[in-house]
Amino acid sequence: MTKPFSNFLIPTITVIWLVAGINWLLNYQLNRFGIFPRDPEALVGILTTPLLHGGVYHLMNNTITFLCLGWLASLHNKNNHLIKLTLFVAFWGGLLTWLLGRPSFHIGLSGVIFGYWGFVTINGFIERSIKSLFISAVAIFLYGGMIFGVLPSSPNISFESHFFGALSGILYSYLYRRKSKR
Repeated sequence: MTKPFSNFLIPTITVIWLVAGINWLLNYQLNRFGIFPRDPEALVGILTTPLLHGGVYHLMNNTITFLCLGWLASLHNKNNHLIKLTLFVAFWGGLLTWLLGRPSFHIGLSGVIFGYWGFVTINGFIERSIKSLFISAVAIFLYGGMIFGVLPSSPNISFESHFFGALSGILYSYLYRRKSKR
C-alpha cells in the first residue's frame, strides 16, 4: 500500500514543490509555460502545466488532493497503472484544454487531480467489483463536491482543465476495464 507513495506520489510532488520554489524565486515567470489554448508555442504546456502553480495556497490544495486521490487510484494498481493513468490524464486533459479552453494561461496539477477523481469515482461502476465500488464510494463521500469544479465558477480557475481532466480519467477507466477483460 505504501509503494505508490514512495515510488511515485511523493517523488512527483517533491519535483512539483521544487519547481514551485524556483518559480517563486523567478517571480512566477515559469507560468508562461502553462497551457495557452491554440497557441502552437504553448503546446509544451501540455507537459509542463502540472508542474506550475500560482502560489503556495494553490500548491497546498493540489498537494493534499493529489496525494489522497492518487492513493485511492493506486488501489487499482496493476502494471504501473497509476503512472499510466497520470500520463494519460495529463496528456489528454491538457490537449483538450489547449484545443478548447479559454484564451488564458491554464496552470496547475488540478487537471491530473480531476483525472484521478474521474477515474476513481466511475471505476467502481465500470469494474463492478466490491473493492472498486468501495473505493468509488469513499471517493464520492470525501470528494463528491469536486463535481462543481468542472463548472465555470471564477475567471481565475481553469474549469476546462478540471472538466477535461475528469473526462480523461473516466475514459481511462473505460479503456482500463476493456484492456483488463482481454
